Amino acid sequence: MKVWIAWAFLILVSCSHAPLIDSKPQILSSVPEHAFQSSDPHHVTIAVVGINDFHGNLLPRERKLADGSTLRSGGAPALASMIQILKNEMNGQVLIVDAGDEFQGTPESNEVKGESVVHFFNLLGVHAASIGNHEFDFRSEE
Repeated sequence: MKVWIAWAFLILVSCSHAPLIDSKPQILSSVPEHAFQSSDPHHVTIAVVGINDFHGNLLPRERKLADGSTLRSGGAPALASMIQILKNEMNGQVLIVDAGDEFQGTPESNEVKGESVVHFFNLLGVHAASIGNHEFDFRSEE
């Protein structure tokens, strides 16, 4: 079986900056329609989502905007919402990969040596993850 991969550029510059989502936007609206079409019935189209440098950002953060107002954004709820929307739009054909540095960076991750992030990534359905340099910050017990 051939696999046809259409890269859905879901840019999460940092998960800590991604907005919470209340309605269903068309995440893939900027991807050309022909990227999802094939006349070969054996082709399968999937979206590939890459996560990088999550750094334990499980909780939304409050940010002050230029106009003085505040915005609560980011964290696990925002990332999970965006990925769920993409899964719905792609009929579940989504591959989620992570490029490392999942743990170090926030109290909610550091206090449990990244276990909370591992639990979240398992719930999210991350298919593969590489090891970043910060995964070695919590040395093994000897």
